Amino acid sequence: NVVPEACGVEIVRPDESGGTIVGLDPQPLLEFLRAWRALLERLRTPVCTEFDPDHSVGSLGRVELEGDRAMLHFDLRPVPGVDPLRAVEALRDVAEIEPVRANPPLATPLDAPLVTAVAAAQQSLGLGRRLGTKATCTEAGLLSEAGLDVVVLGAGPSVGNVHKPNEHTRIPELFLARDLYRSVIEQLCIEDAACTS
Repeated sequence: NVVPEACGVEIVRPDESGGTIVGLDPQPLLEFLRAWRALLERLRTPVCTEFDPDHSVGSLGRVELEGDRAMLHFDLRPVPGVDPLRAVEALRDVAEIEPVRANPPLATPLDAPLVTAVAAAQQSLGLGRRLGTKATCTEAGLLSEAGLDVVVLGAGPSVGNVHKPNEHTRIPELFLARDLYRSVIEQLCIEDAACTS
């Protein structure tokens, strides 16, 4: 990837005869981009050192033209303490904003029984304690907001692997995940049930 020192913007769209119309005003898009960059800069605080990256992040994922209107699809991945709906309010000065969903950040306490059980399962399988946090968007935040202890846990690596054309999970990783899930279930459902009966 090479970032050029300068670039120009020219908006083209098809006309009725199959040709193209050139020269639509790029100014509204440029204003949005300036506001978007300012938003990303503001999202660098607050800092939450338990997360990697340690601040909220945003992704401008898709731009489509619909007539003389541009539709920009983006998401924010907030750290605890950041309300994504309030964070995007500044963009309303340059664009209409229509939230599609708002998942809150997930921050399950490290001493929660579920987290403790996952850490113990990792150690029993020789994985060592591998717990971490990251700014991401899952339904887990909604479950946490409803009062449940939640972790996001899957087979295989996620960093550098997910949302890519060659995303994959190796079969041995599936077996390891099965064993880890079994250990967590035994700790939380079977051993705890035996202790309380």
